[in-house]
Amino acid sequence: MPRVKRVLLIVGILLIVAIGGAIAYLTLRHKGGSVNDLASKPQTFAGFTLTSPAFLNGKPIPVKYTCKAENLSPPLQIVGRPVATRSFALILHDPDAVGNDFTHWTVWNISASTQNIDEGRLPPEATVGANGTDNSGYIGPCPPAGTGTHHYIFDLYALDTNLNLPTGASVAQLRAAMRNHQIAHTRLTGLFTAD
Repeated sequence: MPRVKRVLLIVGILLIVAIGGAIAYLTLRHKGGSVNDLASKPQTFAGFTLTSPAFLNGKPIPVKYTCKAENLSPPLQIVGRPVATRSFALILHDPDAVGNDFTHWTVWNISASTQNIDEGRLPPEATVGANGTDNSGYIGPCPPAGTGTHHYIFDLYALDTNLNLPTGASVAQLRAAMRNHQIAHTRLTGLFTAD
């Protein structure tokens, strides 16, 4: 009798797993996604963080790093990368921009050993992509007057490879290239208010 109970328990567990998988599949199909989307989305990784000595997460970005002054990229610190990380990619964007989400900076092939990105400088191996003006490089916060406080989001991705993308590639090309290589994701948000 105990053997029958054990078999029934195993069958019950397998049914629960199968039903859960079916629900996940149907949910993705309903939302227009695919099963591959489950694997392509980066996961949070405990201890993987992006910070800046220039400003705290959720706090204002100093004027020095904006178009109102020196327009330098702020210093950044990367902590706690996942073991399988081969490189990092960084996208700085403003979802509050007038019209659409504006890209301020894209960088990839940042070495996995990088812990600090200096003010106004990048590691020599890093590749810089196009910003929202179709030029390469950093554009600091520069919101139009009267548009309130904008959120400037630094999205950092840990990747399992280096990306074969040329300098000046678009943010869409970067997102497509790293789609199946994202191990983990972390975010730093700074604020800047239009005059």
